[in-house]
Amino acid sequence: MGIPNLIKSELKDDLANSDMEKTELLADYFSSVFTREPQENTPEEPMRCYNTVETCTINPSVVASKLKTFKSPRPDGIHPRVLNELADCISIPLSTIFNTSLTTGKLPI
Repeated sequence: MGIPNLIKSELKDDLANSDMEKTELLADYFSSVFTREPQENTPEEPMRCYNTVETCTINPSVVASKLKTFKSPRPDGIHPRVLNELADCISIPLSTIFNTSLTTGKLPI
């Protein structure tokens, strides 16, 4: 399929036709909108959460009830309908993971 011709300037007739022109045009655009953050302010170690949420408990039935089968798949590519069909099997392990994360203050890796 490929990338269609791109407008190079304010003039609608000024189009990037070749793959090289399109590549350069897109590279220039993305370079202009993204910034490079200074490396000296980047933390060397991941931040830890020292405040725990011990009073909140996630019940497996709540995990199973939150699945919306009419939504599109998430970035993991699994369709919500599949998750809904497996709700009885996955709600207990998921609630265990969520509750452990809440009490320890750490996200699973």
